[in-house]
Amino acid sequence: MKQQKQAGITVFFSYAQADQAVRDQLALHLAQLKRDELIKEWSDQQILAGSNRVQEIDQAIRTANIVLLFISADFLASDTCYQVEMQQVLARHRRGEVRVIPIIVRPCDWQYSPFAHLQYLPRNSKPITTWDNQDEAFLEIVQELRRSITEQPETKDVFHTYLSELSQGIELYLERTVRPDLPTQHTIKLHGKATPDAVSPPGGSAIHALQWLFLI
Repeated sequence: MKQQKQAGITVFFSYAQADQAVRDQLALHLAQLKRDELIKEWSDQQILAGSNRVQEIDQAIRTANIVLLFISADFLASDTCYQVEMQQVLARHRRGEVRVIPIIVRPCDWQYSPFAHLQYLPRNSKPITTWDNQDEAFLEIVQELRRSITEQPETKDVFHTYLSELSQGIELYLERTVRPDLPTQHTIKLHGKATPDAVSPPGGSAIHALQWLFLI
């Protein structure tokens, strides 16, 4: 059975129950990011019956790469959202462990909150529920999230690890099949800057082409 590739970026939703409809709509708009396997989302809706709710949320916060705070009067008034979840994620943010993005859901007095210094979405600070076409607000949020996710160090590390493993496999293939008689000092190196004088035996032009093709 073919194994499904796991997304490297986990997005945690922190929201008040009164804003669940907005959370659900944003989750729908994130569908393409999930199909592209760029993210996997986590919210309290995934907690199974009988599980320790506090422990599950605490573990999810500790492992999330991005946290979305759904800001509204209900969020600010919720002890769970404000005093527990937000304080935990901001502590991780100060340690550089997570990216925290406030999502302005409804008009409220959020400008004096502990997260007011963070870049929020939508960027015009117009709450989602006040847009004439809320799909436009969600689209802006999704586009910004895509940009944020693709710039995450975790995503870049996965990409470069893949390229490194690919180049090593090509090195081994060329060494054993294309020119098995090459001495060790002439082993082809595909990492870093291509060096045309690295291989001098006949047939080197084709090997050089492969060097440039898989240049990292």
